[in-house]
Amino acid sequence: MKELNENLLVVILCAGMGTRFRKNKIKGPKSLIQIQSMGNKPLLGIIIDNLLSQGLDKIIVILGYRGKLIESYISNLKCQDSILSERIITINAHPEYKKGPLFTFLTLLDNPEIRKEQNNLLVFPGDTIFDQVLLNDLLSIIIKQIQKIQGRALIFYTRIKASDIKKKSHLISNVTTIKRDDIEVMAQIEEIELSTIKKDTYINQMIPIFFLNYKFLLLISQILKSSDSNKISEVLNEICKKNLQDILACEITSKGSFYDIDTAFDLEYLNKKKSGQ
Repeated sequence: MKELNENLLVVILCAGMGTRFRKNKIKGPKSLIQIQSMGNKPLLGIIIDNLLSQGLDKIIVILGYRGKLIESYISNLKCQDSILSERIITINAHPEYKKGPLFTFLTLLDNPEIRKEQNNLLVFPGDTIFDQVLLNDLLSIIIKQIQKIQGRALIFYTRIKASDIKKKSHLISNVTTIKRDDIEVMAQIEEIELSTIKKDTYINQMIPIFFLNYKFLLLISQILKSSDSNKISEVLNEICKKNLQDILACEITSKGSFYDIDTAFDLEYLNKKKSGQ
């Protein structure tokens, strides 16, 4: 872990406007929504706690919509624990963040600390809780395969039955893979409407965590200059289709879970799940 952590930067994307949540009259950034079943702690606070517990102590939070509120929250965390001043920094997203997470992500290219070829980036959404079991398994995989991974991007997925996905009218990212030189690589990410899938169907649900390096970030930036893509999955599909670079795909087989909070229904489900209902 020490070897990995030396050049690993954790990035949390918190620039989103949370449009679907604002329809439910929930104020403020989605990443600051309090989770009742987890001590009324904000989403972002839970994410940061979980990352720190795994020994990930170089964290960059990218701000956008109502970013001053998030910055104030992080400042309060630093006041409560001075060590966090060295472990968490905030960056303001460039104006294109309103186009989506992909453009928030590319804000990293503007930061001199990140423009180092040896840096690896582990990217998390700011509206998803990943439990410790899943995080631990994911990091163990990266450490074990670090030699294979070097210079490549890595995505993660879990095989799950459609009936076990607790969503309403929501797109699910299904990953298809192929074997190449005894390595599993991504073939395509397909967005599937959950309501159209039979309940007993198994899919490879993508886990919204990305591992990549600065060179891969540059590749994404180059593609966007001549592409109409506005989603991370679309760009990854384009990279695979044009054989620009292999993207490694790794299955997480543990019982670790993640909860992405897209709607009020997701928040209600999480609160019920964590409270044992």
